[in-house]
Amino acid sequence: MLNKGLFLACALALLSACDSSTPDKPAPATAPSTQATVADTKPKPAVDLAALSKRYAGRELTVIDVSEIQVDGASTMSVSFSVPLDPEQKFAEKLHLVDSKNGKVDGAWELSDNLMELRLRHLEPQRKLVLTVDAGLLAVNKAKLAAEYISRLETRDLQPTVGFASR
Repeated sequence: MLNKGLFLACALALLSACDSSTPDKPAPATAPSTQATVADTKPKPAVDLAALSKRYAGRELTVIDVSEIQVDGASTMSVSFSVPLDPEQKFAEKLHLVDSKNGKVDGAWELSDNLMELRLRHLEPQRKLVLTVDAGLLAVNKAKLAAEYISRLETRDLQPTVGFASR
């Protein structure tokens, strides 16, 4: 009986400490300021292309690495470059990914935040791919890829990770 009473007293003490009937925080302002609204609608500041161009002035544009990586759980083709790329160009016209069985791979090239990596998401497993990067790909420092670059890559085999108990 003593244990039950002690337990009940502790439970009430803990529950009274968790009481949220009185707000500790002041009430939020009813009308937001116009400056805060304007600041929220502005997009993220773009990368300073002029500063990047100056920083990488005189450097030659080359393909550093072509590999398969995992991004958000999806198999992704990653192409890394020596100089940040000009984001205004159409990458689909300069980079071509072809499956040896099914032909051209569908998808769009995404430029990374640092402008030095292009990605193509959702590659199918166990495919033999050929990547061609055409000469003339443009960097922020106005350097162009001097020669066509060709790379062959085989995507990894993905094993099922979910099973069903009914089978």
